[in-house]
Amino acid sequence: GHVRRITGFSDEAQLLAVNAAGEVLLNRVSYRWLMFVSESPSSRARDLSWHDDSSPADFSADGKSVLFLEGGAASGADLEVYLRGTDGGPAIHLGTGAGTSLSSDGHWALVTKNQLPAQLFLLPTGAGQARQVTSDSLHHEDAAFLPDGQSMVFVGNAPGRPRMWYAQD
Repeated sequence: GHVRRITGFSDEAQLLAVNAAGEVLLNRVSYRWLMFVSESPSSRARDLSWHDDSSPADFSADGKSVLFLEGGAASGADLEVYLRGTDGGPAIHLGTGAGTSLSSDGHWALVTKNQLPAQLFLLPTGAGQARQVTSDSLHHEDAAFLPDGQSMVFVGNAPGRPRMWYAQD
């Protein structure tokens, strides 16, 4: 006849049973995204996960750094972009958004920002200021630098019409 709060948590839950006394059996579903790197097929994989939802996006040209996204409870409402050495050193927070690609010189991370419509930005991996790359009506869903380090391709979506685009600096 009345509503009562049983518990509160941010993960998924499955209601398995309720007995006559009103006791509840719940299954709490919790997950963690992990990311590993291995330098060769015979070497042991190194865990590069940072918080609870680490998702790799790109490697540096020399393979010594990984650009990755962090979501889940540690990041809040927006995704966070990090750069971390594959040696397992600490991660460097670059900013918010979904990191998609590293420039060939490793100085810039290409990022889509969580806004409507999503736009492309460059975040410096060292000293410097973020730069907005696009300012248009397309919703930019994914992007990558081309090997020359100056040009990029991206998937943009005009309302109802996904397309792949090529941009050159």
